Amino acid sequence: MINNKGKKLTLQNERRATYSGTEELIAIEQGLKKYSKYIVHQIAKAGKGKLNIKVLEFGAGRGQLAELFKDYFDIKPICIEIDPSCISILKNKGFKVFTSTKLVRTQFDLIYTSNVLEHIENDIEVLKNLNKLLAPNGVLVIYVPALPILFSNFDLKVGHVRRYNKNELMSKVKTAGFRIDDCFWNDSLGVILSIVVKLFGQKSSINIGNVKLLKFYDNVFFPISKVFDRVFFKRIIGKNLFVYATKLNK
Repeated sequence: MINNKGKKLTLQNERRATYSGTEELIAIEQGLKKYSKYIVHQIAKAGKGKLNIKVLEFGAGRGQLAELFKDYFDIKPICIEIDPSCISILKNKGFKVFTSTKLVRTQFDLIYTSNVLEHIENDIEVLKNLNKLLAPNGVLVIYVPALPILFSNFDLKVGHVRRYNKNELMSKVKTAGFRIDDCFWNDSLGVILSIVVKLFGQKSSINIGNVKLLKFYDNVFFPISKVFDRVFFKRIIGKNLFVYATKLNK
């Protein structure tokens, strides 16, 4: 596939299951612990404090978010993942794993997916498949990279097809049979970091795989970014987008 920058992408899919950004995934897991906890708590808000709800994570990776969900809310998500090494890690951590939505026979109260849809060429088809797995009035939470202008060599390296703009994402979610409950930007200061990575990342140690840089961002910049988001910027700009959507019952 050729992306909108005219560069060839090697995409992860059911025929080529190995993920190209494993090193970056490990670095993010090690460096962005506060950031990851925040994402999980934001996702859990869709559960409205209910216990014993059925939860699915689409694109669970190495299980960082699923583990946090289990630790904080005592709910163990079912996982969908296609990378063989990630599947092995998830199973060793005690999670039930499927390699496709088509293999799942359960309906869920909450489905979440974080930094996954941007890897998938036909994202609308995936959203429709996730819709089928939701119980009536079930909720889908999506977290994805935003702002196409920030698309960089890092995005290419880890197999991103796109970064989303807000209207595009909401339109696709609606097309898949959902009602949008909320859509907002996240991590406003992250836009600055993403610009720096795009301009200088290939020529220096300033890149997403730098654990020290990620830890510095996690401990210093992200707490400030959360305040900025909460006070003003979540409705203006951010390097990521959150969507909360409810399944439309026909």
